[in-house]
Amino acid sequence: MGHARHSIVRSIRGSPQVVPDETGWQVGGKSAWMHVFVGTQATCYVIDSRRDDGPGKQILGENYSGILVHDGWSVYDKFSSCGHQTCLAHLIRRCREMIESMAPTASRASLVLPRGVLKLLTDALALRDRKAELTRVGYLRKFDQLLVRLMILVRRRYRHAASERLAKHL
Repeated sequence: MGHARHSIVRSIRGSPQVVPDETGWQVGGKSAWMHVFVGTQATCYVIDSRRDDGPGKQILGENYSGILVHDGWSVYDKFSSCGHQTCLAHLIRRCREMIESMAPTASRASLVLPRGVLKLLTDALALRDRKAELTRVGYLRKFDQLLVRLMILVRRRYRHAASERLAKHL
């Protein structure tokens, strides 16, 4: 590993928060994956023929202890020394896609979860944006209300398989 790459990897490992993601790639006309790790001060790209935890272990190390903000891919769950935050953009897109794909034929009941999660996330982002205007107690009260709404949504049983998967994910 060259000096510049070693410096980037050290920065990523020391970052309090890292956002990993991966996308399809081509090398010489053959399928591969580009894995990206975005820290607070640096970004690292790894091109690999496999889509597994190898690049994550290579860049983050086995014991990364910051916060991983990711799309919920199960490989990231293997990093047990760190905190996990689901990427809100991925969740919002997932809910919108569920609503769009289900809406033409779905019953009202089958849309409860994606619509409820979408509204919850919208409200959570609005609360984040208003945090400075609120007292600590007022903010925490509203935060707790959001948590209660989330618990009510995810503890229900859903007949639609996509809703059940989303509830389990959350």
